[in-house]
Amino acid sequence: MEGVAANLDQHRVAAENLDSVCVGTVRYAPVKSAWFLGMLTGALVGGAITFTWSAFAAFLVATAAVLLFGHSLGSHRKLVHDSYQCPKWLEYLFVYLGVQVGLAGPIGLVRQHELRDYAQRLPGCHDYLKHGRSAWLDAWWQLNCELVLFHPPVIRIERRISQDRFYRFLERTWMVQQLPLAFLLYAAAAANALFVIGTMVIRVERLICAVLAVPLFSLVGGLGGF
Repeated sequence: MEGVAANLDQHRVAAENLDSVCVGTVRYAPVKSAWFLGMLTGALVGGAITFTWSAFAAFLVATAAVLLFGHSLGSHRKLVHDSYQCPKWLEYLFVYLGVQVGLAGPIGLVRQHELRDYAQRLPGCHDYLKHGRSAWLDAWWQLNCELVLFHPPVIRIERRISQDRFYRFLERTWMVQQLPLAFLLYAAAAANALFVIGTMVIRVERLICAVLAVPLFSLVGGLGGF
């Protein structure tokens, strides 16, 4: 146990008791659930009745750009790990694209990542954090619920992120940040609202599912326990 604790000395998360990530309750989160289920309904219904090949092509391009430049380079490699250097404007652009995934704001994403990373390095943690239940139950938890730990650890996010005005703005408005790109597509498609529905809503819904599915298949628990 001492070796585990020493390995986490430089982690953003700190807990007096390592069991703090084990004891808690999973609660239904109405806003989170409405966001995902709204996107899912829009993707299934709107996508079916508004399908065009041009909208599908725009969906593929937008999804690739947001996933690769936003979630990977922006949210993960730069914001979470600060693993490369680039001009600030480029960092902001990549992180803004990361917000387009539709999971959370930039600060919220860092908090989620760090808590899971910390918990999964310990001998044990809550099933919510390690994707330790069946695939269907875990999907429901991750997409519609939140974990409330009874004694949550402290998450220390450095000032370059937590006090950055642009990141704080995105944190407050991450849901509505889908609108600028929607308006851009609306104008590019000659005011075709169906094009926007077929491109934007399906992209957000697919990205949310894809990003949350990765740990289900690759980390502990989930479908195969690997």
